[in-house]
Amino acid sequence: MTEKKLVSAITELDGDILDRYFVMKQDLERKKKLNKRIFIKWVSLAACVALIISVVIPKVRKDGFAGLLPSNNSSFGNDSPGIYQTTFDFDTYEDMIRAFRKSDFLGFGDTINGLKSVLGEEYTYFVDKVNKNRAFPRPMINNEEITYRNREGFFNIIFLVSELYGLPWVWYFPVYNGQEFSIRVTYLPESIADENLTASEAIKAIAPDAINIDNTREGYENVYNKHIKLADREVTAMICELKADTENIIAFVYGDVLVNIKYDPEKITEQWFSELSFK
Repeated sequence: MTEKKLVSAITELDGDILDRYFVMKQDLERKKKLNKRIFIKWVSLAACVALIISVVIPKVRKDGFAGLLPSNNSSFGNDSPGIYQTTFDFDTYEDMIRAFRKSDFLGFGDTINGLKSVLGEEYTYFVDKVNKNRAFPRPMINNEEITYRNREGFFNIIFLVSELYGLPWVWYFPVYNGQEFSIRVTYLPESIADENLTASEAIKAIAPDAINIDNTREGYENVYNKHIKLADREVTAMICELKADTENIIAFVYGDVLVNIKYDPEKITEQWFSELSFK
């Protein structure tokens, strides 16, 4: 089983499974660099994903538990489905911005810009906006860049060309109070970027069947709006409390971006959010 097939198989699963996949993927990439034999571990990974597919996907389809996951976007063609699971991995923010500006001179489609012709309008809008601004909103704590996990063999930033709600997302991996977690950021689609929506309203506009305060499902203890104080503003955030998880999901609109964070409220407290901003 190839890596693309593995990614394709787990694309519509819960964010936690994606997190674990990327951790394993990065570990394997590190071992590749050291010229170590990895065949056995790939077999183990394939078996693990096969188990996930056999157990989780039927439940997702039965219970509709994929509300916070990528929707079945009708623009996902059958000609090259693996292209939608493409990721670009970076150690630093500067590396990511340089990668966005890299041209696809040879037409191989192996750069961020080179994929615009096959990934559609939302992707093109995202990439062009990053290049126009020569920047992408990054999380700051007390106006200083977040502390990344900086673990050997693991990337600090991942750009996913199509993930939650079928949109491109940048995942940042910080560490705080002993916890590694992810801060996920995407541009709001151009059609709603200037409408001053709450996170729940924005998500409902982007993906009407996704989880929002008016549409919850089995597996969620509670989904509600809450005013959250950030370093430079107050936002109306959507909080998702999960029945089988001690971590919460918070989503909020910050200017023209949608932010999604899964966090342990015992470690990532209101004090941390009060120091958070994006620059």
